[in-house]
Amino acid sequence: MASYVVTSLAIVVPLAYLIRSNLAGPGTVTFLVASVAMLALVVANFSNPFIAVTAVAAGTIGDVVLCGLRRFEASARIQELVLAALLPALLWSGQLLALRVTGPLGWSVEMVSGVVMLSAAASFAAVYVLGLVATDVATPAEVFPHVDPMREE
Repeated sequence: MASYVVTSLAIVVPLAYLIRSNLAGPGTVTFLVASVAMLALVVANFSNPFIAVTAVAAGTIGDVVLCGLRRFEASARIQELVLAALLPALLWSGQLLALRVTGPLGWSVEMVSGVVMLSAAASFAAVYVLGLVATDVATPAEVFPHVDPMREE
């Protein structure tokens, strides 16, 4: 279960940075998700290519959602938070569905839904906290108003 959360963070945190920096163009979400899926597919010796197909589909839906949010002129903060929660939910739902269709999964419904919800919640929380840190950073002059860094003593 931890690998789902870690992989979600490895995809969502760089994506949030790209959105915040206004560097996420069309296809960025699909590229990030597909590259991680292809690496996992290579490591698994190409055992289940349907997992990569569902990952690309989830990335494409993420790109469509990102374009829709930009069309409605949503702020970068809203864009990154929506994708932080939506992308892991789409990605892991698709992957676990592909695993179930191609063979026995061996997990209960509670376990599957718990993995999806936990990874989505952890990604949302991480992007939320990182957004707070990025916007509320105090300058040294605000923290130590009585100290002048340019003055030599």
